[in-house]
Amino acid sequence: MIDHIVPILLAAGVLWFVGWLAFRQIRFVMRGWMIRGVGRDKIAYVERGKGQIVFYAELMGRGPIDRVVYLPGEDEWNAKSPSWAQNRRDEIVKRIKEALPESRTEYRRCE
Repeated sequence: MIDHIVPILLAAGVLWFVGWLAFRQIRFVMRGWMIRGVGRDKIAYVERGKGQIVFYAELMGRGPIDRVVYLPGEDEWNAKSPSWAQNRRDEIVKRIKEALPESRTEYRRCE
C-alpha cells in the first residue's frame, strides 16, 4: 500500500501542473494578453500576436506589498513603446493592475 502512495502523489502533482499550464494558456488565448515574470525584477505585458513590453518590478520582502512596479509616464511611453502599444498606456496599465492588484502591488512612475 505504501509503495503506491509516492507514484500516486507524483502523478497528481504532474497532473495539477499540466492543468495549471493549460488553464494559463486558455486564459491567454481568450483574453489575448497576460502578465508574466521575466527574471527576478521584471514583468512583461504580453499581447498575443503583437509582442511584449517589459517593466522593472522590484520584488519586496515579506509584508503587505509583494512588489513595486515602475511605469513610464505618457510621453516616455509613446517615445519608447512599440507601435502596437502607442497611445494605449491607460488600457495596458489597467490590465496590469487587474493582474497585479494595487492591494498587493505599489505602482510608481519611473524617472
